[in-house]
Amino acid sequence: MKKQIKWFQRGFIGVVLILISISMAFAQDVTIKGTVTGAEDGMPIPGVSVVEKGTVNGTITDLQGMYTLTAPSGAIVSFTFVGMKAQEVVLGTQAIVDIQMAPDAVDVDEVVVTALGIKREEKSLGYGVSKVDSEEIQSSAGSDVLSSMQGKVAGLELGSSQGGLGSSNRVVLRGNSSISGNNQPLYVVDGVPVNNSTVEVTTGVWDRKDFGSGSMDINPDDIENVTVLKGPNAAALYGSRAQNGAIIITTKSGKRGQGLGVELSSSNMFDVVTDQFLPKLQNKYGQGHYVDNVPTYSTTATDNSWGLAMAGQSLPSWSGFEENLNYSPQPDNIKDFFETGFKTTNTIALTKGGENSSSRFSYTNLYGDGIVPGNVQHRHNFNIRAEFKLADWLGVDTKVNYLNQEIEGGTWLGEGSSNAIFGLFSLPRNTVLRELKKYNFNNTPNDPFVGTQMNPYWTSLHDNMINKKDRLIGFAKLDFDITDNLSGFVRVGTDYTDNSVEERYNLGHKQNSSGQWILNQYKRRETNIDGLLSYRKQFGDLDFGANLGGNIMKNNSESTYNRGDDVISNGFWNIQNYLNKNASYNIYEKQVNSAYATLNLGFRDYLYLDASFRNDWSSTLPQENWSYFYPAVSASILINEIAKLTQINLLKVRLGYAEVGNDSDPYRLATTFGINPLLNHNGIPLMDVDGTPGVPNLKPEQTASFEFGMEFRAYNNRLFADLNYYSQSTENQLFTTRVSAATGYVNKYLNGGEVVNRGFELSLGGVPVKTGSFEWETTFTLAKNKTEIKELAEGIDTQVLADLGNIVGGVQIIAKKGKDGYGVIMGMPDKVDGEYQLGNNNFLPGEKRVELGNFTPDATFGWLNTFSFKRFKLRTLIDGKIGGDVMNATKGELSAAGITENTLEYRDTGVEVSGVNADGEQVTVEMNAQDYWGGLANYGAPWIVDATNVRLRELSLGYTFRMNPDFFIKNLSLNFNAYNLFFIYRDKDAKDIDPNQTWGTGNAQGYNLYNVPSTTSYGFTVNVKF
Repeated sequence: MKKQIKWFQRGFIGVVLILISISMAFAQDVTIKGTVTGAEDGMPIPGVSVVEKGTVNGTITDLQGMYTLTAPSGAIVSFTFVGMKAQEVVLGTQAIVDIQMAPDAVDVDEVVVTALGIKREEKSLGYGVSKVDSEEIQSSAGSDVLSSMQGKVAGLELGSSQGGLGSSNRVVLRGNSSISGNNQPLYVVDGVPVNNSTVEVTTGVWDRKDFGSGSMDINPDDIENVTVLKGPNAAALYGSRAQNGAIIITTKSGKRGQGLGVELSSSNMFDVVTDQFLPKLQNKYGQGHYVDNVPTYSTTATDNSWGLAMAGQSLPSWSGFEENLNYSPQPDNIKDFFETGFKTTNTIALTKGGENSSSRFSYTNLYGDGIVPGNVQHRHNFNIRAEFKLADWLGVDTKVNYLNQEIEGGTWLGEGSSNAIFGLFSLPRNTVLRELKKYNFNNTPNDPFVGTQMNPYWTSLHDNMINKKDRLIGFAKLDFDITDNLSGFVRVGTDYTDNSVEERYNLGHKQNSSGQWILNQYKRRETNIDGLLSYRKQFGDLDFGANLGGNIMKNNSESTYNRGDDVISNGFWNIQNYLNKNASYNIYEKQVNSAYATLNLGFRDYLYLDASFRNDWSSTLPQENWSYFYPAVSASILINEIAKLTQINLLKVRLGYAEVGNDSDPYRLATTFGINPLLNHNGIPLMDVDGTPGVPNLKPEQTASFEFGMEFRAYNNRLFADLNYYSQSTENQLFTTRVSAATGYVNKYLNGGEVVNRGFELSLGGVPVKTGSFEWETTFTLAKNKTEIKELAEGIDTQVLADLGNIVGGVQIIAKKGKDGYGVIMGMPDKVDGEYQLGNNNFLPGEKRVELGNFTPDATFGWLNTFSFKRFKLRTLIDGKIGGDVMNATKGELSAAGITENTLEYRDTGVEVSGVNADGEQVTVEMNAQDYWGGLANYGAPWIVDATNVRLRELSLGYTFRMNPDFFIKNLSLNFNAYNLFFIYRDKDAKDIDPNQTWGTGNAQGYNLYNVPSTTSYGFTVNVKF
């Protein structure tokens, strides 16, 4: 916390000094008057917007075309009106400014970046795209690019794994389409595809540590805008990896002719764990359990709170280090474990622009303290972009981005002994937190931690995990202007990552009591060589465009695993310091060659037709199948251009169809062998056959997508709507299924199945209020998706995505044939045919899993509002999801231990439970509270909760200072931000979890088991331009 205070003091003092300098730099205001008339007829034009550029300080002309405006000397005033060319005037000493406006076409020609970096007019596209600009990203208090997009893009579903600083986000566009493959979109930065794989260490389905996905490395301060291509129709040209859509990120660059510019940015955020994300605890009964139906204090190891009512009694200490303890409630012994997290991000950027060149350099430093003790993040990000003309027909564009990051600490997910949350949440209600902090103990005489649970301070401070990452992303590009109509480029792009995860387990760890050290190292390089020829020419009313190109993608990775057991000298972290050593090495190589072409036709600026064609040759498929072709076609018509509708800026109907293929990971064609460290001969490891045999006739996955949409803009773009319907089918799925051990294998690959996603996306909004000094802009997004599994493989109706074993009712996450078949949560029911299954004084074990819920939401939505008053700007974002379910296994296990407040019921009276016994006879059984709640924890059904939730996601208040044009500071803004503030609605049974948390980035979701709680974030950002 001292580090946090030091950083906060520095930031606060810096802001104060800046504000003092501003007070001496306010510009002098001048008042101007004038009349706006038409250049053709000289008639006054009422309703013209007269606005000081970069602010909402403005007015509109009256019925006589007259206006009055007060603004600082040197300010730029813009005059805009639908159907007229905009004009700008720099204020000097003049008092009268009259304007003549000439007719112009309606401005609906916004340019967006599409697949392969091809820039297109948005009105000409036959598919839906969404765009988020840098202001929306930087005004958000989200910790990364993806968090800042939540609720702002229809059809984008985002969840956070919450494993500590740097943990991954999971993004899905238009639902899950792959049963066992990747369902996340492709990420492309400045035309170069980048790796988004997750660095994850795992020892089982529910014992894992997440150090973040590749998209988390993208620096938000360097982003110009983000374009989301939501499906195959938009992203087909990127090939198989864009089967799930693509997120196209354009970073900032220098501007020609703008001279030297300097930008500074400082963001300082505090993360707080609030009660809304913590278990609801009982504080009446302490450590112990029932003996002959009587609550009894326990002096032996237990994590239960079924003991005596706490009244300050003096009882033998559970720790064994003191004689007695004060047996009293500790209502905050969970909450007080968490620290106030802090993250400061500071960026300096230099830009330079000449007549034929431009460049930009930026450096960003990030320092973070997590909410779990010992969790620290350091990041350095260097970025340089330069472009220049070698000749009138030849240009060069280059970029290098280097990232160096180290994350220490954090916590695992699930029931692993290294998950501090597992031990923390299981604390008996009388446990004094400072006693845990005082001792680094395990297996003491009366250790309150049993099984695999450990002292949370031991796991977070005494053991450790360290992730180190170096990443280099860059490209070099030659641009050719061959003729006035023909251009092209050749580009080489690379993404190289060197990642290591070191695990340190000291002597005394429960599962590794003799000490253990593990080092996982990952190196991955992807190189893309691509080129494109573009031709465009106007033939009368016909606008003709064509592109022809190709790509070579090479992917190489290697991983090394080193493990040492039985330490010789504790505290020396090297494999040579361990008696027993194991190591393994794996390589991964893949190449895809591609050729593609596009055809773009436009007729009289109202009818557009696009077609694209791509063929891939993949090294991971057999020769007879390694070539696969997929086309795409789309059309759009601008009705407003045909009918010449007044006040309607855009009325467009679009239609599209696309196909996309997908290959496989390498080495699935043949059965492979690998070194098994558990098998050896005289200490030499032996080779072992892979548990899954190869598939020599593997086929490429195929996705076909149909899309229909409409766009509407009116009243000078103050009202807009965008509606999209899609239907997407993915066939020839590749997944694994269990086989009999008699075959000599564990699994086998299957090539088959069909998954269909259908849904709609809606975006609507506008500017309902716009006066001289006040403006309200609003956007509402809504998306609904339905997933149907039409078939799996022959003879198979279900596919297990994750099997949780015996944890809370033997839950499985599966995909099954039928409607809403993806993400089904299976588990043991607490009742069969409406009856409890009872023994003599307990519940009988469940025998057959039933369908309990589905983690897939019915719909997602977001509502973004921006209120501008003079130089103030207030933003609010409300978002949520409707439907879907979550298995709250945390509450189930804590209920079995008597920790949660629901277990207060039946403590004094016991409970009579009616049902049937094993013979089907009606019986009534008496149970104490421990047996009742412990018995229910063996079933899954009682712990399924509705994931519907609505929250205030973002709140920001900004102010842009008015600067004197002669002052060295040209622009200064200050923003106060808050993120993840509170729930407006959440199901009554989900009051202790965040329903949007994910379990890593895989396909098995809908489960909460000792997750790091979500946080509420507060802070401020200062941006300065010189």
